[in-house]
Amino acid sequence: MAFKARVYLQRPGESQANCIGEIDVTPRPVRNGRTVFTHAGKTETGRVDAIDPPDWDKTGTIPTIHVVQS
Repeated sequence: MAFKARVYLQRPGESQANCIGEIDVTPRPVRNGRTVFTHAGKTETGRVDAIDPPDWDKTGTIPTIHVVQS
């Protein structure tokens, strides 16, 4: 099942994350968990470094996640 999230992506060698928009991610985003999504026609993977708000699933809001690639 896909979950909508506002994704900030930090690629290897970059010091800051860049917003890539609201996209579908799988699996359900959890802090320090792995996530997979499609961006610009390419499948991307990374580790969820942060989620805001932390209780997004209880409040029904779209979370902002920071994804770090290694």
